[in-house]
Amino acid sequence: MPTAESTQRDVKRKLTRLVRSMEEKYGPHIYPDDPDPIGRILFAMIAAKNPVTNARKAVRDFKEEYVDWNEVRVSTVRQIEETLEKARVEAPGRTAEVVKDLLEKVFNEVCRVSLDSLRTDGPEKARKTVQKLDTLEPHEQQYLLVGAGVEDAPPLDPATDRILSRLGAFQQDESPAKRRKLLETLVASSDALRFYHLMVEHGKKTCTEADPKCARCPAQGECEFFKAEEAREREAAKERARLASKKDRVAAGAAQPAAAGKKDRKGRKASSPGAAGGGARGVDAKKKPLDKTRKDVVRPGGAKAAGRLKVSTAAAGRPKKAEKRATRRSGGDEDE
Repeated sequence: MPTAESTQRDVKRKLTRLVRSMEEKYGPHIYPDDPDPIGRILFAMIAAKNPVTNARKAVRDFKEEYVDWNEVRVSTVRQIEETLEKARVEAPGRTAEVVKDLLEKVFNEVCRVSLDSLRTDGPEKARKTVQKLDTLEPHEQQYLLVGAGVEDAPPLDPATDRILSRLGAFQQDESPAKRRKLLETLVASSDALRFYHLMVEHGKKTCTEADPKCARCPAQGECEFFKAEEAREREAAKERARLASKKDRVAAGAAQPAAAGKKDRKGRKASSPGAAGGGARGVDAKKKPLDKTRKDVVRPGGAKAAGRLKVSTAAAGRPKKAEKRATRRSGGDEDE
């Protein structure tokens, strides 16, 4: 039975191979190139649901069209939305509301629209500051703290949680805190945000929540979910084949009596009286029925049945009539 230490080593090897294959697949352009904490968190928020190029263009447009983040903060939601629309960000209206609300809360908390102080305030104060930015999701708050050097573990966003659960790195009953603690032992702190962006991109394009694209996933050989799905598909194929075979057998069984009945009907038709090409019965059936009123007809079962030939009464009476005619003629000759 494998120990916890050996299992952790196996998971780490899996993640190392996975990260390498994902970097080859998605390239280095998925990482933010802005050192500003606000620019980085906005990039992360937008890139989670949009193409990376669109997220990068949105952050660049904000910096080019506005003096600073404070000008973005005092702009209307509609003005922010127009900037996001030009970058082709999905749901620009809702995203504009989130951006404006975040900048307002940053200003209210630190009295300026900047988060550079997170690196110098110390871990406790930095956590309190970020905790008050409740516009952000928990993993987005973790992203800010990792970027500020306050925390080392990669943010546990829905994509990371889903991918590592399918790989078998996480146990089903583990709490989010325990899962993140495991991530801290598996991923170096210097690679935490790089790992996060790779997971987000993979979860967005391939390992989606619904209908994952397992056929083109570089982690097929490491993924327990893929192996289970393959086994399930094999069983389903066997079941489909079994049902198809059963259906064919039922259809064949139903066809046999029908074919036998058809053959029997053909046989009866061929042997019935009057059938074309029939024997003596067929020929006799074409004869006219016997006329029972005629006296010269020998009845079946009569004289033949008694072993002798019976002459009809009509034929037996013919000599007597001839004799009478001869007598009348001879008598006439005598009178003359």
